[in-house]
Amino acid sequence: MVSIIILSIFSIFFDKAFAERLQPEDFQYLGAFRLPGGDERPETFAYGGNAMTFNPDGDPSGSTDGFPESLFITGHGRMPYGELPNGSQFAGISIPVPVKSNNLSDLPQAAFLQSFHDAAQGLFSSLDEIPRIGIQYLNKTATGPRIHIAWGQHFQDDPSTQIPSHAWIDPDLSAPNPQGTWYIANQSLYSVNGYMFEIPASWADVYASGRYLATGRFRDGGWSGKGPALFAYCPWIDESGTPAPSGAHLEETVLLLYESSLNRDDVVERSLNGYQHADEWEGGAWITTTTGKSAVLFAGTKGTGEKYWYGYLNPTNPEYPCVDTEFVEQFIVCRQADGTPCPEEDLTGREGHPDYRGWWSSRFDAQFILYDPADLAQVAAGEMESWEPRPYASIDIDEHLFLNPGRVEEEMLGTGNQRRYRIGAVAYDRSHDLLYVLELFADDAKPVVHVWSVKGEEEEYEYSYYFPHIASRKNGWETEICIINTSTTATINGILKPYNDSGQNVSSNISVTLSPHGRRQISFTIRSLFNEQLPEDIHTAIIKSANGIIALELFGSSEDSGKHYLSGITLKDETTTSMYYPHVASEPWWTGIVAYNPSTSPCEITVTPYTADGTSLATQTRTIEAKGKYFGTIADLNLPENTSWFQIAASTSITGYELFGTNNGNQLGGYTAVNINRNEGMFPKIEKDGWTGIAFVNIENSTAIVTLTAYDDSGSSVAIQSLTV
Repeated sequence: MVSIIILSIFSIFFDKAFAERLQPEDFQYLGAFRLPGGDERPETFAYGGNAMTFNPDGDPSGSTDGFPESLFITGHGRMPYGELPNGSQFAGISIPVPVKSNNLSDLPQAAFLQSFHDAAQGLFSSLDEIPRIGIQYLNKTATGPRIHIAWGQHFQDDPSTQIPSHAWIDPDLSAPNPQGTWYIANQSLYSVNGYMFEIPASWADVYASGRYLATGRFRDGGWSGKGPALFAYCPWIDESGTPAPSGAHLEETVLLLYESSLNRDDVVERSLNGYQHADEWEGGAWITTTTGKSAVLFAGTKGTGEKYWYGYLNPTNPEYPCVDTEFVEQFIVCRQADGTPCPEEDLTGREGHPDYRGWWSSRFDAQFILYDPADLAQVAAGEMESWEPRPYASIDIDEHLFLNPGRVEEEMLGTGNQRRYRIGAVAYDRSHDLLYVLELFADDAKPVVHVWSVKGEEEEYEYSYYFPHIASRKNGWETEICIINTSTTATINGILKPYNDSGQNVSSNISVTLSPHGRRQISFTIRSLFNEQLPEDIHTAIIKSANGIIALELFGSSEDSGKHYLSGITLKDETTTSMYYPHVASEPWWTGIVAYNPSTSPCEITVTPYTADGTSLATQTRTIEAKGKYFGTIADLNLPENTSWFQIAASTSITGYELFGTNNGNQLGGYTAVNINRNEGMFPKIEKDGWTGIAFVNIENSTAIVTLTAYDDSGSSVAIQSLTV
């Protein structure tokens, strides 16, 4: 019985090497869109965009345009001295299809899904002078959907501002039900409250003690540390999602923390490479693509000039320093790019300078910087100091920006090479490989949302199809592949690469050629590819081929087995970091599963089983070796007896499926576990003389109403029934 579900994999490859790190060439700019609403504060995005997060549950009607769900964004910031105490309001917006254009008027405009609400009313009330905010939507079994908040302000030295920095609210902005507030351990407030993003569960469970939220801040001048800071934390204290007591100091896992300039004035050691005090890091994302690549990204406006200084914009020649002479004797107010002090002739002021004092550089560039999650894992494990990780790549994005076409607040923002505050918050759609970045002051005083695809190279001409199981003939099985070349002109020249359970190549690669005969179907058995001598230890494979194929894998019992199994599973060129197995069969059926890691690096997985009423059971963590798999029957995998369904979360993208069979060998069925969660679907065939079984799993933390509509062969509705899940 075990052999039935010992799933293995082989693949057909095109000439494309797997790369675990996300690379600059994997970013494809898709365009931008405008934000809705007017300019009357506080219910406006003008002078806003301090924080943004992606909401995967926010816009079901947008699911057909390729940009589903929605965004939460904060509006015009709070202002001190009673001028605007109810600023920094939250709103929910739709995501239109972005457009590439140099003209703002060509861009589509988002619509409000939830209007502005003062959802943080009563929270952080003493923090209203240049607020710093981070938000992250997170829907976990324990808590249900929540918007987690980090909140600070530019100066936080006064005792009235030394207050807890984090909280959460409900995503219904009209009834936010705030919980908190909390400190992040004993970390400096300057290091924790500027941005937030989700940490993949599979990574957090292994390296961060199940802390799924990343929070941090970069404060100019290096007060937060001379580079972006990052900590993992969790604000609930049990499996029921009970929030920590207000005022609690939450435990953290330090992931990235450069030395603060308040401790040490050196700007080279224990600092971000190329660090300048004028740097700005305003948002981030933990990217795990469906193509198996990953990176921790920070976005901001990087000081890149030959000199940087504390003072003002030079009114006569902006590229030269205009320091605040009041501080010349207190600290080094001007440095050269290599960190050495500027010559004495630069330590002067200029008459007629604007009043906006701060850190300036002779040049700024809007950038993404990419860190390797493996480095942060070493920091979390104590194997690397928190200041040792360095970005492995940077990406300049200025070519896509509008750069203040309305010439708003130029004395504050700067112009030309010295334009500050170019980009702001970041949001990330993990399921669809989409990165959203706010460009500040792009639509007069409003931000514009720019969109990138971060899936990796456009696989326009080649795809990989994964076979997570090759059944063994010695156990009474045959495996067959059916491929259709949908092209009428292109010949597909694929390669079949076979592997054993350990991810080792166990045979010579096999060429697979499909002629350009439209939708011609070509079927062949795996054994026939190896001259009827199938290697005993071939258990998995990959087919790499050209764009335009449809592939099906068939499992059947051999003639001499005495059984009558036959079932097929449509193969996908997709992978995912979260797979769902929505049914565990009971006697007289067996259930077998496989999860396959197609990458060249090990993958950590977390298996979370659930009962039929949605109660989570004891989790398991496993390591899947490169091109290896996690497989077996439910009994083999030691899942609890009352497991009704389960989820596998992975640190890198994986693929897999589930099989069901009867113990008497007469019935077999299966389906892919990759990207099967959705809001609607269709059952194209209902048995009349036999039986039809279906299973629904609600993976969200709120009750779902499932409406079943039955149709006859003419397409007329004949029955409707609703189910509560």
